[in-house]
Amino acid sequence: MEKKEVRAWVKKIIAAMPLEEQALESEKKCKKFLQSPAYKECDLLLSYMAMKNECDPLKINLTSLADNKKLALPRVREKSSFMDFYTISNKKELSLQLQEGLWGIREPFENKEHLFECDASFFQKKICVIVPGLAFTKEGGRLGRGKGFYDIYLASLLEKARLCNASVTLLGFCFDCQILQSIPLSGQDIRMDYVL
Repeated sequence: MEKKEVRAWVKKIIAAMPLEEQALESEKKCKKFLQSPAYKECDLLLSYMAMKNECDPLKINLTSLADNKKLALPRVREKSSFMDFYTISNKKELSLQLQEGLWGIREPFENKEHLFECDASFFQKKICVIVPGLAFTKEGGRLGRGKGFYDIYLASLLEKARLCNASVTLLGFCFDCQILQSIPLSGQDIRMDYVL
């Protein structure tokens, strides 16, 4: 199947999942990640706010703030395929630091002071990125929604991390039904280190 066909097929499968099942599976995945070395050892967590019918990492986000970990969430740049991550304060309620963005996704307010940049201050630090997608393989292949936001951002992040000797772990985060035996991939598709 072509990417477009796989995307349409997976969207139908997820849409057929009852909301209670989505919530339970999201909870289970969050719990598993929070017990993992990837979470316990990371200095910075780049996560996301779920859109409808997407595995929801909210519990991870809230726990990381309670654990005094550095958390950053994405904000899409208007009329582009680019996004930036902004750090979130643990001194203020999460919902008060977000606004509705494109496709109804909650995003951080644009604030240059909170813009995350992987620079020399991250020398030898550990960064963990929780990456959404429409489909994954157990081997780390990822199929996004087709706009390229994550492929563009992750390519840049990995290069900057290499230059400042930071370690980056990419974690594909999805429902079990989104893990397929194979998916069509192209050269610019970035592989995950783990898929949960």
